[in-house]
Amino acid sequence: MTRVAFAIACFAYLVFVLQSSAFPQAQDPPPQLGIPPGTTITGGPDVISLSTLGIHFEIPVHGRTGRGINFSFNMNIDNPSYSKGVDNSGVLRWLSTMGVLSVGGLNGLGAVTYSVVPNQCFDENHEKVNYNEYWFSSFQDSQGTSHSFSDYKGLLVTNMWPEGGGTCTNRYIPSAGGPSWDGSGIGISVTGGLNPKSATVYLPNGTVIIPPLVAKTGPGPNWWGWTASGPTPFKRTDSNGNWITETLNGLQLANLTDTLGTVALTTSAIPPNPVSYTYKNSAGASVSFIQSFKTYTVRTAFGCPGIAEFPTASMSLLDRITLPNGTYYEFK
Repeated sequence: MTRVAFAIACFAYLVFVLQSSAFPQAQDPPPQLGIPPGTTITGGPDVISLSTLGIHFEIPVHGRTGRGINFSFNMNIDNPSYSKGVDNSGVLRWLSTMGVLSVGGLNGLGAVTYSVVPNQCFDENHEKVNYNEYWFSSFQDSQGTSHSFSDYKGLLVTNMWPEGGGTCTNRYIPSAGGPSWDGSGIGISVTGGLNPKSATVYLPNGTVIIPPLVAKTGPGPNWWGWTASGPTPFKRTDSNGNWITETLNGLQLANLTDTLGTVALTTSAIPPNPVSYTYKNSAGASVSFIQSFKTYTVRTAFGCPGIAEFPTASMSLLDRITLPNGTYYEFK
């Protein structure tokens, strides 16, 4: 590895990872996918951000006119690979950021990402109380761009009881809200406490989105280390009350219903099985874009002092996207 490449690997973290950890002070910022507002870009159709050298590629799948909101769906492909972070054993290491947030599985209405941090305090009787902190860090919009909220740790809510007492006083935080930090004008409100967690995203044009919540729940590098939750169906509503709804199958988009009340797009299967995105063309026939995956053995060998390597692992990564006419995009 050259000296320049070593410096890039060790210090220029081009993409960032979300994870669940009891060591929040060591967390990296959330994943920066897509093209943030104000970013200088070059290239095309694969766009390169000159500030991060991240590559963003959009593949149009289906679009049609709606009432108030036109329907469109793209597959957004980004190139996150590895980032520094603390694993579930408390070890600072390179972690893989390849997975669900970068292959289009949540590109219907977007998603709000958060992490869970276990904590504890002592009540007025000196009894230990265990509780969770929920750090809501960013909204990934339907174009694949991440919009961070508050500082890099995010907006905090907890599942504490209101009458904690002792050192548990003021640990009860049932809701939070604020604007994004990227100048996009996007705002968010989140709720937690003892109620089911939910988030509402507000766009500058008056559109309101109730998206899925996506949390990193395990140390695994693949799809199965993430989980989605939130009130269903998920919904995007414009300022005139027109809406598009979305349902998920785990982390995979299941279907999207447009403002006319018709199912505009459906999917089948869950990665690493081939996933079909199916819609009706102008002739009324069902056609599909198909994502297929391939298994690779991956690991790092960056040699950065104080940061453990990502261990050898078998991962199913996006290999090909086949269009209805038989042509395809292939990723190596």
